[in-house]
Amino acid sequence: MPDSFRFRVSTSNFIPFKTIASYIKGFFSNTVSGYIANNNLMGNLVLFMPMGIFLPVLFKSSRLKHCLIVLIGLILIEVLQLITGCGVFDIDDIILNFAGFFMVYCTMRAKFMEKIKEKLCIWI
Repeated sequence: MPDSFRFRVSTSNFIPFKTIASYIKGFFSNTVSGYIANNNLMGNLVLFMPMGIFLPVLFKSSRLKHCLIVLIGLILIEVLQLITGCGVFDIDDIILNFAGFFMVYCTMRAKFMEKIKEKLCIWI
């Protein structure tokens, strides 16, 4: 295994919630600035929210397929970061990105959204 790849693996996070917990702990112990913690956590959460709206419009398939498409896409992005060294693999990015997608996806399918979508002429 080449040294550069070994380094990328050693700096990667494969432990779920490790980065999330470290940002939260760092924020409350004043070892990580609120700006950095907020940008990382909220940025990853917000990044895939639009997919919760647009994926069902573009692809008329089951909810399970929509979730699998996003999850597989997120895993591919993180694995490409690990392979290419363009970014750092972090399982928490997958968790936060998927959570953002899923929150919007579920909200768009909630009963109260039906009347709003009808008024806005959105068929999702």
